[in-house]
Amino acid sequence: MSALQSARSRLPQLKARQRNAAYRVATLQGVPPEAFDASLLACSTPLRVNSPLPVGDGQALLKRRPDVRAAERRLAASTARIGVATAALYPDVKFGASIGSTGAVLDALTPFTNRFSVGPMISWNLRQSTTRARIAEAEADAKGRLAAFDGVVLTALRETESALETYAADLERRQGLEAARASAQRVEAQSLEMRKAGRMGGLGLVDAERTAVAAEQAVASADSDISNDQIAVFLSLGGGWN
Repeated sequence: MSALQSARSRLPQLKARQRNAAYRVATLQGVPPEAFDASLLACSTPLRVNSPLPVGDGQALLKRRPDVRAAERRLAASTARIGVATAALYPDVKFGASIGSTGAVLDALTPFTNRFSVGPMISWNLRQSTTRARIAEAEADAKGRLAAFDGVVLTALRETESALETYAADLERRQGLEAARASAQRVEAQSLEMRKAGRMGGLGLVDAERTAVAAEQAVASADSDISNDQIAVFLSLGGGWN
């Protein structure tokens, strides 16, 4: 009876975790937590990644991560600003008409003194030091963005390696727990037969049943860990594969 009560005492905590997970799903969908999908609470099957993990171009996988894409765009914007600043070094040349008058003052603006010609009026950007300072500033910003990009990529690699390592370890752990569960179930069945034959007392059968239940719970816990591992791998690789 005490074992049953102990198991029941965990139900409120498990229900709270389930409801909190539904709240997180709701906020990811852009709705208030209280507007969560109630059907999620009726789900009794653990989530699974149905398709096998992709094998191939790791760079293409990492590029799908939002943090890597954002860092790449920030770096591209910084390098683009260098190009814009460098363009300011070129002179701004404008062409227009020049009109003048030559001759005696008394004949000013008369057909004797008027002359018309067309020539270039060149406007130069003389603030070269300012432009070069802008270029240096843009280059420094680009170096900072490059360092940030490298940091994001290294973090993505670390998260991917860690997720895959944990996933592989939990899969191996589950295999051991499945073997332990099978052994406990055999002992439980044998104990039941011995109890029926009068060759074992009730306490021995209860102990075998308790061991079998504990083994079943351990496998269920491993299944939960593997589901979380699959989600971690899915997120670390950017997800989205079919």
